[in-house]
Amino acid sequence: MKLFKLFILFTIFNLSYLYSEDRLNYQLYEACESGDIKKIRELIRKGVNVNEKSDFIEDTALLIASRKGSFDIVKLLIENGADVNLNTPIRDAIMNGHYDIVKLLMENKAEYSNNLFKIIYIDSYLNKFVTESLTSLEIAARYEHRDIAKLLINNNADYKNNDWYAVKLIISKNYDDVFKSLLDKGININYQYSNYNNHSLLMYAIDKNSTNIIKQILDKKPNLKITNNSRKTAIMLAMDYSYSKDIMNIFFNSYVFDKYKTLISSYTNNNSVIEEINNMVTNQKLYLGRDTSFESKNGNTKSFEKGTYLISLCTALEYYDVAQQLIDIGYLDIDKNFNNTYPLLYAINGNDLEGVKFLLKNNAYIYNTINNDYEYYEDYKNTTLMYAIEKGNKDIVEALLSKKISLNENDGKELYLAVKDNKLEIAELLIENKSDVNTRYDNKTYLMIAAENNNREMAELLISKKADINTKVDDNKTALHYAFDNNNFEMYDYLKSKGAIETEDLKIKMQELKTLEEEKRIKEQEEIEIQNRLKEQELKKLEAERQRLIYEADRRALIEKNMNSINIAKGFNTFGIITMIGGALTAASPFMLNAVNGQPNNFDFFDFSKTDKTSKLNRTLFFTGIGLFTAGALTSIISSVYKSNLERKIYYSFAPIINQNQNGVLDYGYIFSFNYKL
Repeated sequence: MKLFKLFILFTIFNLSYLYSEDRLNYQLYEACESGDIKKIRELIRKGVNVNEKSDFIEDTALLIASRKGSFDIVKLLIENGADVNLNTPIRDAIMNGHYDIVKLLMENKAEYSNNLFKIIYIDSYLNKFVTESLTSLEIAARYEHRDIAKLLINNNADYKNNDWYAVKLIISKNYDDVFKSLLDKGININYQYSNYNNHSLLMYAIDKNSTNIIKQILDKKPNLKITNNSRKTAIMLAMDYSYSKDIMNIFFNSYVFDKYKTLISSYTNNNSVIEEINNMVTNQKLYLGRDTSFESKNGNTKSFEKGTYLISLCTALEYYDVAQQLIDIGYLDIDKNFNNTYPLLYAINGNDLEGVKFLLKNNAYIYNTINNDYEYYEDYKNTTLMYAIEKGNKDIVEALLSKKISLNENDGKELYLAVKDNKLEIAELLIENKSDVNTRYDNKTYLMIAAENNNREMAELLISKKADINTKVDDNKTALHYAFDNNNFEMYDYLKSKGAIETEDLKIKMQELKTLEEEKRIKEQEEIEIQNRLKEQELKKLEAERQRLIYEADRRALIEKNMNSINIAKGFNTFGIITMIGGALTAASPFMLNAVNGQPNNFDFFDFSKTDKTSKLNRTLFFTGIGLFTAGALTSIISSVYKSNLERKIYYSFAPIINQNQNGVLDYGYIFSFNYKL
């Protein structure tokens, strides 16, 4: 009975003690909430446990005081043994922006650097409570307490947690003073966010239009060649935004464009190409605004279409130094897709070997394809190498192959294109670079394609490179079948000579075909002989006609000559007759004068002894007339005889003719012939 009473008394004592202690703790929590430091001192004297947690939410006195911002109470509690890490009072001090308390807690070994603190808040979008684990620096940035953020950074708080989330918050809020603290701590300015499209810090600052931080990063000279997952540099990203002008001005006024400006100024002022390029750069115009032409560095005039990308303009005109500067600062994208093509494809299309080498040196993406609109039709896509093969430029193909392109990942299409178009040197180059000669493309081996197209040299190359001559495809055909099916019989015989197996069906078909070919050859030969005979006959006819025409021409010339002679003879005959008449009249003039004078006619004047003037005159007239008559008679007789002899050689004919014209219609008429007797 006594033991039972003692037990009851002991229990009552303990319960009263516990109630008294809970009562003291409750008073402590209330005093911390109200900021009653006197009450807290009194409770501490009474022995209150300063590290006791409250019911339900389990707050400690230090946590409450830190949340409320009561610096003196926090200091008092710490001095009286409050645990600075129990229930993480520093978290609440940071959230509520109590700088001095945060600093005090840190000085008293509160953990803040690598710890993750849970925070609970209402997500207005989801309309529910959300729990998140953040570092002290992330909390300070999230709740916009810049001074605390700087304090934490200066005391080496972790900023790398969760893909540098704290830095992301600082950049997005454009906290340049906080970011400066990070820079002073040696933050890696080229860090890239793996969970944000691989943006660098500079790209993220551009994305958030944090101009002050952009300037700070640029002052540290970051790597401007860094690209994100979209293969864009910081400058390229800046030009994509509506607010790009302000950001680009920051770039233009920073060190970034210093080398470019120096290079541009080194060219003469009247260089139209440089003026065009600089105008495009300073006005952020990546594409040519018109169809135009320029003179390249080596003096060649080249034409460009509207929309030509700036880097292609630079390389085509051989201004590689300018292009290099713009690439180095990330202004130009060597893999830019413009007009469904790329700078590398543009250079290949122009057979610009030096341009291709320049772009490859700058790591142009060699697997870009043409025909990208055909997103779901891979067979229609050609890589840069395929395009170069189709263009047939061996040197460009060789330059691309120097980049160790895999040649057997596109069903061997590269070698197929070379074989199909009989590009022998390129095919050999591809094979030397490990292109498999026995790969099938479109269910045909390369040797089958060569046999089909009757490309003997290509077949020789493939066989020399160990192409299997007897490979069969789905329809059980070999290269020999393809040669036969396309009537390439020299190829057929060549393949046989190299070990191609001739099946029985091929032997029979080949014999039948050879018989038909021989018959065809004989028939063609006969037709050729007939044609030759016809041609010979036609030539003989033409020669006879030519001789006839010559004969006719000669005869007409002779006739014309004789007609001229006849006309001359006629003239002499007429002259002779006139002379005869004149002579007769002259000889008769003495008698005519006597008759006129009424004197009798006599021949006294023939008496040469008479020397009177009348006798002399009459004798002169008579004998002169006789001489003229005689001369005229002789002239007339001789010319008449000559003319008669010529006229006897000439005859005329007048006969009817019937001819057939070109339309098969009979024409009737007459022909007048004027010929000469040879």
